[in-house]
Amino acid sequence: MHDSVERDTLLLSDEMALYADAAYSSQETRDKLEQFDIADQVQRKDYRNNPLSPQDSRRNDEMYWW
Repeated sequence: MHDSVERDTLLLSDEMALYADAAYSSQETRDKLEQFDIADQVQRKDYRNNPLSPQDSRRNDEMYWW
């Protein structure tokens, strides 16, 4: 089982930010982070027939500068 399945048990609600790869990228994750006022530092991913927007692509690049 991938740890993204256990996201809710991993978030304690006292985190300042969640840094994660695209496996955690979902509207549900973004909603959960907003609910607990946790900064969203999760990479965005594209989906079939729905490529990343230029803004999301730049966001991914800026978050991981190495």
